[in-house]
Amino acid sequence: MTEAISSLLVFAAGSVLGRFVPNGSLLQALPGILLLILSFVVGADISTDRTHWAHIKQHSIWVFALPVLVAAGSLLGASLAALAIHSVTLRQSLLVSAGLGYYSLASIVIATHYSAALGSIALISNILREVMTLLLALLLVRYFGRTSVIAAGAATAMDATLPTIRRVGGPAAVYPALVTGIVLTLAVPFLLILLIKL
Repeated sequence: MTEAISSLLVFAAGSVLGRFVPNGSLLQALPGILLLILSFVVGADISTDRTHWAHIKQHSIWVFALPVLVAAGSLLGASLAALAIHSVTLRQSLLVSAGLGYYSLASIVIATHYSAALGSIALISNILREVMTLLLALLLVRYFGRTSVIAAGAATAMDATLPTIRRVGGPAAVYPALVTGIVLTLAVPFLLILLIKL
């Protein structure tokens, strides 16, 4: 729980300090650089773990069912939310949910091809999905197992939330997380286009 609070405090401090950063500064490029460094560290950590290949061998082709179930669960949740929130249509709710954590792409596609307001909602919603995954990772694994934190991370499970998934879920969580993140990241643009065209 201490790590979750630390993450929240660091996020809050960054949010406050970010208001004073001039446009086009090096600080704005820093998240992408840090994400690459984190991915490198996770890769190095995996390669030094002698049990990693054993974890890969224990997963069968069924590991590819996880991203399908994550996408289906997210869209089902969005459908239920549309029933509860009368000011939001089913299509709008599905579009926001179809971002699956890939906020940069989802917000741009929705803002460009559907509505700028809904694009903003998609941005906030999908950023919150990532932040909540990071903050609640320990609780998710404790009460629902390591698959739950992968499902919560969705498309971000291959990059932004991968170090956290590795830390709380152990080496066995890395391979399913990578598969889930890659498959969902590739699926997001097709899901969005399909829902916009409907």
